[in-house]
Amino acid sequence: MQRSIGNEVEQVISLPNATAIPGDNQMILRASRRWGEGAGRLRIEALRARINGFPTPFETVDPGVMITETDSLGAYSYALETFGDINCVLAVRKVDGTERLIPAKRNALEAVLRNCVVGSVEEAVNPIRDTSFAYSGLTGPREASGSRLLSPLSAPL
Repeated sequence: MQRSIGNEVEQVISLPNATAIPGDNQMILRASRRWGEGAGRLRIEALRARINGFPTPFETVDPGVMITETDSLGAYSYALETFGDINCVLAVRKVDGTERLIPAKRNALEAVLRNCVVGSVEEAVNPIRDTSFAYSGLTGPREASGSRLLSPLSAPL
């Protein structure tokens, strides 16, 4: 689903959910243009407000407890909730045109991922990592390039 919200373009990507954890697995992408400034840094509380809160079970997550990791696109942060063999993550990241191609007339792309999986934390976080989120300059079939793009907002327009 894609829609325009003021100066932003939002796309919500549904992901499979093989768990009984309430809520939907999804990635919310927000492409924006901050006039008179660069893309700036990720402000988690401002992002939470713009998307009307984080999904279950992360409604009250404290950004200070999030784990930060880095890949070829830069930093991303995530919170983790474990329910037996189910790992749920809330992951966030922000990229700009210096880190990857983003949609025309925009200078930042923010992503929020809620993903609960029967599997490892790495599997749960994978959709927001560079191998799924970034545009790969490699050509050829998906299997050869390693590209697993989830969305037109995560590919060049």
